[in-house]
Amino acid sequence: MCINGCAALLYSQLKVPTVDCAILSTYDLPRIRNNAPDELIWRNTSWTCYWEKNVWILPIHRPSDVGHWVICIIYFRTKELHLFDSLAEQEPWENDGKDIMKLIERFLTIARQRHSDVQIDLGGWQTRVLNVGSMAHTSQHYLLT
Repeated sequence: MCINGCAALLYSQLKVPTVDCAILSTYDLPRIRNNAPDELIWRNTSWTCYWEKNVWILPIHRPSDVGHWVICIIYFRTKELHLFDSLAEQEPWENDGKDIMKLIERFLTIARQRHSDVQIDLGGWQTRVLNVGSMAHTSQHYLLT
């Protein structure tokens, strides 16, 4: 998908020691939902060194009638999931929030198998929906499909 290539390019340009962010793939959440093997997840994510980052950016494709992209920013320091959907669909976030927490747990568990100093603390996380009204006010809104 084009968005994954752009994310990889952006990440490669940001790859300096001061950047504390991992840009994940649109395939990562479906891999968790489909219970992909640990080896597949590690092979496709280890290059980001996500276990060393305090912020993860997770793009999510919504396969609805219009099909569009939403994003979750995962903040480890504050234990917050920031969720943004330009169409302000809140119902799908309920399931996504659970799946995103599964992703966090699984990614950290996989990293811990290879790096014993990885900490796993899943208690006290909060979800924040960043928009409550649709930002698409006309029929000519722009959707990435």
